[in-house]
Amino acid sequence: MNNDPINVCMFTNLYPPVVSGSSTQSAALTRELAHRGHPTTVITAMVARESQEYEIVDGVHIYRLPALHLPQAAIALNFPWLSFTFTPANQHRIQKIINQHKLDIIHLHNHMFNLSFSAVRTTNNKK
Repeated sequence: MNNDPINVCMFTNLYPPVVSGSSTQSAALTRELAHRGHPTTVITAMVARESQEYEIVDGVHIYRLPALHLPQAAIALNFPWLSFTFTPANQHRIQKIINQHKLDIIHLHNHMFNLSFSAVRTTNNKK
């Protein structure tokens, strides 16, 4: 069995300090990967104003992309963290992150949000 570290990138629209089921699940998964020796990077939306654009927490590199906050709407069950990140500037930021960390695998969490477009686009552009 090969025990070499794998450079992992997780795309997830929700990540702490946002408190939701998916954000806490994403954080637990990334912390465990880093704890097991796998360099781990998170690309997420800046949905909590108090968040930093970049930080390392528990060995996990966290990048928060500028996001356009969308209003709560009944059609989206009044979800408070709807945002839009799929912009040319963010696509450029994502490519720089991918190149800098030399990622081996991309994990998409929260497929219903627009960072899923970025994850798919990134896998198609990986060099």
